[in-house]
Order: sequence, then structure tokens, then C-alpha cells
Amino acid sequence: MGTDQRAWMRTWGNIAWWIVTIHSVPFAIYTVPFIYGKFEIYRYLTVRASLGDLESAGLHVLNNLRTWQIHAAAALAFVTIGPLQFNPSFRNKFPVAHKRLGYAFAACTVITAVTGGTSMLKATELGPIAVAMTPFMSISTLTALAISINAARNKDFGRHRRWMLRSAAIGYSVMYTRTLPVLFAWTSIPPEQAIDYSFPLSVALNCGFAELYIQIYLSEVRTKVKSMHGSGDSALADSSKKKKV
Repeated sequence: MGTDQRAWMRTWGNIAWWIVTIHSVPFAIYTVPFIYGKFEIYRYLTVRASLGDLESAGLHVLNNLRTWQIHAAAALAFVTIGPLQFNPSFRNKFPVAHKRLGYAFAACTVITAVTGGTSMLKATELGPIAVAMTPFMSISTLTALAISINAARNKDFGRHRRWMLRSAAIGYSVMYTRTLPVLFAWTSIPPEQAIDYSFPLSVALNCGFAELYIQIYLSEVRTKVKSMHGSGDSALADSSKKKKV
């Protein structure tokens, strides 16, 4: 990779970080009524309410409120901790805090994935595409998280970073499904279908760009680190040989 392309990928990584961070603010606010169980507020944040059906709006949440509260609280912590965990400056300056927040971030990932892919699907407003995708998204998120944690335990922090990014990319895809339906506003697609279509679109865009960043930029960083370690090992070997002579 040339210097210009490498600089562009680093810039893209910074832009993506800001997009996620800025987008996390309204999403965090969005979770609060669900956490506190304020029916008179969160009912207006549902699909049924957007379709003008206030009589049934929010009942799927009310009938499964405890799970929604746990899910929303974990999601709030997820989007709050995430920007810090993926900020290189924070990671390098505060490694202990990064490690401890990592435990919390992992816990939030597990909670949102498990609740979102199981009990919350019993009563949901999601369409058939989103319902079919959600369990696979949960399994993929947890699998990538497990690989990432195992890599960290083995001190392979490059691999840890790559797989944690993959896990988070799937998790953050859900956040964007709240705003992507706006893209369908100028079409004849009904709102409920637009929300349904936003799931595969969000996963494809978020995970696609994340994988592109991993394969192009992080892979080169990994190659350079290995090259440096190889050079250091060679230098030590040569020094050892000279001492023996």
C-alpha cells in the first residue's frame, strides 16, 4: 500500500469513528424511555406509532418490559463505551482503563446479542427479513467476540483488535437501522418494509466497510509488526553468533 492510500485509510478510520460517536448520541437518548419503562413516551418511538396506530403502539414492549429494559440499558452502555474502546489515543494512554472497560463492553455485547436474538423476538414489530437475520447477527456477534477475547488472553492484540471490530460492526448495525429507513422516504416502499430492508443494508454497509478497513489497513500494520519482530529476532541471532565466535 502506498503512502497516500495508507493515509486515506487512516483518515477513513477516523471519519468512521466520528460517525459512530456522533450517531451514538441520539441513539443513547432513544434508549432512555425504554430503560425507565415510560410507556407514554416509548410508545411514540415504535413502528406502529409511525403508522398512526397508537392503540397498539408499544404493547409489544409493555408485555416484555423487563427484557426491553435490560436490553436498552446494555445498548446504552455499549454505545457509550464503544467510542472509547476504539479510540487509539485512549487505548494507548490508558491501557488499564481500556482493559477494564473491555470487560464491561464484552458484557454489554453478550446481553444485547442474547436478549435481541431470543426473548425479544417473541413479540416484535420487525418484519420477516429482520426477524430471520437477528439470530444469525447475534450468533455472529458472539462468535467474533469469543475469538477476540481468546486472542487478547493469548496476548495477540492485533487479532484481538480485528475480531473485536468485526463483533462491534455487527452490533452497531442495529443502531443504524433506526435511521437508514429515511433513505426510503422518497420511494413508494411502506415504512414497515423500509425498516425491514434497513437490516440487510445496514449490516452490509457497516460490516463491509469494517472488513475493508481490516483487510487493507490493519493487515498492513500486522505485516509491519511481524517484519519488525523478525528483524529484531535476526539481529539477536546475529549478536549471539558473534559472541560465540
